Amino acid sequence: MCIANIGGTVYFWLMTSILVMVLFSVVLPEFHSDTFLMHFAFGLTLYIILEMMSNYFMCLYNRSYFESGKISSPQSAKLLSTASGGKNWDYCVPCQQYYPPRAHHCPVCKHCILKRDTHCFVIGVCLGHKNLRFFLVFTFYCSVGLFCGALFMWIYLSQSHGAIVSWQGLSYFYPVTLFQWITGSLQTRIFGLVTLVYMDMMLCVGCASQFAWHFINVLRGQTSHEADYDVVTYDQGVFQNLSEVFGRFWIIPFFLPYPLQLPSDGVHWKKPTKGY
Repeated sequence: MCIANIGGTVYFWLMTSILVMVLFSVVLPEFHSDTFLMHFAFGLTLYIILEMMSNYFMCLYNRSYFESGKISSPQSAKLLSTASGGKNWDYCVPCQQYYPPRAHHCPVCKHCILKRDTHCFVIGVCLGHKNLRFFLVFTFYCSVGLFCGALFMWIYLSQSHGAIVSWQGLSYFYPVTLFQWITGSLQTRIFGLVTLVYMDMMLCVGCASQFAWHFINVLRGQTSHEADYDVVTYDQGVFQNLSEVFGRFWIIPFFLPYPLQLPSDGVHWKKPTKGY
């Protein structure tokens, strides 16, 4: 397994575990004075974690490998390519097979991936035809969860240490936070929480950026590779593009991690009737 895969996966699970532990054992119990807020925060956090984890594993186990069988000679390769309707398909040397349009070989997964978008080192798989939808929902809920986590931690810090708009609020400016902790004028508990909030916010921006980039590409009917080279061959309009990735009822996967049937098989792709 690629070292980057291991590193990305370990980092994800480590940060998730730390954030969940801090939220449930330190932050959320302090909301006990407001029963509604406490129950709402607990319920929302549990729902977001459930959505994150379910889409993480759906993305992990719904891989988009293309395997037509190894080809022993150029002659048989040509016959197989023509017979399968792939006379314009490119040839993958490592996999010894022709692969359909929009598919590409991944040197990390060591497979040809249908409608390959990119390799995700956090999950450890390539994003392609079958699992891109789960990755999008995963990053969406990661962004929402990280935002809520940072918000809840700021509320906790404001109540336990001092409001952001105050002299004590200077402790939340990280260079000051670090200096005060080194000199012993700031508790390690507060320093740790402020550090975690900053890490949380950076991860939130990263996840939101990933979601925005891929979702915009989905609306345009593009993969990341096609977006880089301004390929619009498969753009069928916003709603059809959404259906190609999420299924006919494209809003459902954002609330229920269920693999709706996709209109394409990942091998044959419709092109819009209008020319580009």
